[in-house]
Amino acid sequence: METKVSVEFSGDTAVMLYPRGDSTMTSKSAVPRGTFPFLLAYGLMEHMGRWARATGKDSVRFTVLASANETSSGYIRKRGGDTLVFMLDEGQLAGEGPFTFRLDRQGHLTSLTGKGSTLQIEVQRVASVPMAQATQSFANRPLGSLSPRDTARATVGGAEVSIDYSRPSRRGRDIFGALEPFNKVWRTGANAATQFTTPVDLVIAGAAVPAGKYTLWTLPTATGCGWCGSCPAGKGSCADLPHRSRRCGHVLSGRQDGYAWSSSGGSPLISISAVSSLPGA
Repeated sequence: METKVSVEFSGDTAVMLYPRGDSTMTSKSAVPRGTFPFLLAYGLMEHMGRWARATGKDSVRFTVLASANETSSGYIRKRGGDTLVFMLDEGQLAGEGPFTFRLDRQGHLTSLTGKGSTLQIEVQRVASVPMAQATQSFANRPLGSLSPRDTARATVGGAEVSIDYSRPSRRGRDIFGALEPFNKVWRTGANAATQFTTPVDLVIAGAAVPAGKYTLWTLPTATGCGWCGSCPAGKGSCADLPHRSRRCGHVLSGRQDGYAWSSSGGSPLISISAVSSLPGA
């Protein structure tokens, strides 16, 4: 079923029309002039790259409308030649990126990589799309993401913490030791990396975790899986968490248990209830 959302920008106002059940809702928000709508679409990235290049500056900041009433901001920087870097660093979408892309002299996006970001994608412009081949590849699978995005939230000491992740599913495949090698750090989750957000300082399994947004990482081994650390989104260093071993041969069953995805036995691989306390609470 098609879902259509439209946004009209006029001066410092954005009017969004979006479906809810059988009705169409209208949301009006105050936004800075020049705000872009945001979705991870390469045509939009191309347009924003042209805009950044036209300013003649090496680095420009921008604002995007992230939802019906929230904005995020970031930058596009020139890396050299025809290469630009896109990064969101403030607001609801802080930590998305960096995405490195190239524009040709006509302003056409020729390539893009998510290397170094939480979304591992590689994009190359092609002269044409072989529609017959593309149609056949989707003949036996649904359109859209096979690992849908989901969130889990909990309130700890009056503060809401959340996990944003893509629910992975095995679909008959061998995952750990095959698709994901043993003894190699795995960015936990399907599609984009799993992100954990807390507005306050926490203590998780005895480790102090300052307020912020983190990406979660796992180290699969032949004897079990453990959390090997949490990395602040957009940062290069990791804050180690105590290693928590768990047999990982049957995780990724695609089942939900109210926290995150579960193992075949029903116990949560990632559980918000593991957040034990607020410092000083």
